[in-house]
Amino acid sequence: MAKAVFTPPAPVLSLRSDRSRASAPSPARPGGGADKPLGLAVFTPPTPVLSLRSDRSPSLSSQPRPPRRGSRQASQAESVDYGPVFVQEPDDIIFPTDSDEEKLALNCEARGNPVPNYRWLRNGTEIDLESDYRYSLIDGAFIISNPSEAKDSGHYQCLAANTFGSILSREAVLQFACE
Repeated sequence: MAKAVFTPPAPVLSLRSDRSRASAPSPARPGGGADKPLGLAVFTPPTPVLSLRSDRSPSLSSQPRPPRRGSRQASQAESVDYGPVFVQEPDDIIFPTDSDEEKLALNCEARGNPVPNYRWLRNGTEIDLESDYRYSLIDGAFIISNPSEAKDSGHYQCLAANTFGSILSREAVLQFACE
């Protein structure tokens, strides 16, 4: 189960009677930040869509239709900001000590806007990727070249973060064993 490290408050949406754009305050954004214009229709799946009809009355629907290509709604839907959400969390690995494999990968993938960055922890301590030439990070996956039982056994977690939040994965145990 993912543990939420930081959860920003839900945005507040307001429609103005002067026909100006709707906006959502950005108190959780580092440095404060001004209100971000959202336009006439705003959605992030599975959030309902709020839009204005031609008679200027609000309309709320929970099953949004895909935006038409090139529409203002389409360009705004693609730029909605949100914190990271796991697509894949790391799994336990038992690595054979007599294996011919030269690498192992602990996989982690999260989506978010802006795109999340990744860090890894072993036994609760952040791993410095620069500290060991055997370590690399490729699109969230933590790669260990020439795995060593003495150096690499332990409990691993993936931390995905962007400006809207951070999430910590479940623990994945890396063990070594004879076949």
